[in-house]
Amino acid sequence: MKIRRLTFPQDQPRPEPGDLVPLDPVQSRHGLTVLRLKPGQILELAGPWGLAQATVEKLPAERCPLVLWVRLISPFTSNALTAPGPQLGLALIKGPRFDWAVEKAAELGAASLTPLTTKRTVSTGQGHLKHSRWQRLAEEARKQCGRPTSMTVDQPQELSEFLMRSASGPKLVLDISGGPAPPAPGGEGTLVVGPEGGLTEDELNLATEAGFTLVSLGPIRLRSETASLAALAWWLGLGR
Repeated sequence: MKIRRLTFPQDQPRPEPGDLVPLDPVQSRHGLTVLRLKPGQILELAGPWGLAQATVEKLPAERCPLVLWVRLISPFTSNALTAPGPQLGLALIKGPRFDWAVEKAAELGAASLTPLTTKRTVSTGQGHLKHSRWQRLAEEARKQCGRPTSMTVDQPQELSEFLMRSASGPKLVLDISGGPAPPAPGGEGTLVVGPEGGLTEDELNLATEAGFTLVSLGPIRLRSETASLAALAWWLGLGR
């Protein structure tokens, strides 16, 4: 029997087995209208602390706010969905392709996504105006796939500024001129993906001076949004 999954609000205290908890209106509506949950059905809750099982206890009464109540029947346990992902710096792309990249990066588990302006970046003017839209798309994607933690979308930054940010873990730049990709690092770190034409030689030198390593996923030159998702899947070891 397929287990349905909903997400638990991140701003509420961690519940324990036996607690009766309300879901937010978005998740309640999804559970009622899409999953068509009924009292007594078992579902899986994805929260900041991992996954837990719960049963549907109370449906909204007529004329009452749309709130679905569930009772936990197991503690939250960590799994791959709760492991921290890398900070992704992705060069801005024209049109809806960047929207698509934001959604998929959130699904794959990037901790944050920073739109980057580089010397070969074509789309720069609308980045700040689209920031709130990108954050909303990331949150909708997270809830849809059941990831327990949100992906932060930063305001657009210059590549040089992003390279100077301190972060724990590996610091890698995806470039066709780089060396073979090492085993999937997993966990925290920083990953940079350049624009369609790649980063300039000066930008690559700046990255290596900042402690980044150039890596390649193969001889095929991919579009920026495709490369970023292939790199995230490799980084997190998906499909192993």
